[in-house]
Amino acid sequence: MATAIAQGPDGALYVSELTGVPFPTGFARIHRIAPDGTMSVYATGLTAVVDLAFADDGALYALQHASCGPFFVCPGSVVRVAVSAPHPVVYGGLSRPSALAIGSDGAFYVSNKGASAGIGEVLRIEP
Repeated sequence: MATAIAQGPDGALYVSELTGVPFPTGFARIHRIAPDGTMSVYATGLTAVVDLAFADDGALYALQHASCGPFFVCPGSVVRVAVSAPHPVVYGGLSRPSALAIGSDGAFYVSNKGASAGIGEVLRIEP
């Protein structure tokens, strides 16, 4: 299932996926849709990706709702997407994160505890 879309500095669209239950480790991918409509797999080896964001330097970051499966047994993380796994962890230990944005100040803003009513929070993370 597609979970996020971000336009890259190259004009292509990048689409993340959340694999189905039991959300196995390393099975999520990011797809690239070129301006001419050509589709390809851009990155593999991710887990439970729920959001994407590009930094000013063109680097792509993914928010993993959990860093390992099945069933979200590990905390979530922000990773810098590499063309091949492993993807370097920028920030880990997140609790059911649900959204990612990169501010004009270069900081990461993550909605944390997004699956629990009344206790959610937005974290500001210095990369």
